[in-house]
Amino acid sequence: MVSSYYLYTLARCVIGPPLYSHGYLDTSNPVVHGIKGISYGSDGLWNKERQKLHELINSDIEDTNLILSNIQKFKWFTNGN
Repeated sequence: MVSSYYLYTLARCVIGPPLYSHGYLDTSNPVVHGIKGISYGSDGLWNKERQKLHELINSDIEDTNLILSNIQKFKWFTNGN
């Protein structure tokens, strides 16, 4: 079984330092949404779940591919690659 913390760590490695001018970037976002079964669309997310990753840290992961897809799309949205 893959832990949600491992997937979060993977997200941080894959996404890398984001290119943004100010503020805060929630890198746990693609993992949290993937755990909840919510995929990023071609235009991102229209609604953001307010649940924190630490609340889901012991969750059973149903679909790691969904989480990895969300991470990749998040990377593209933030860095363009």
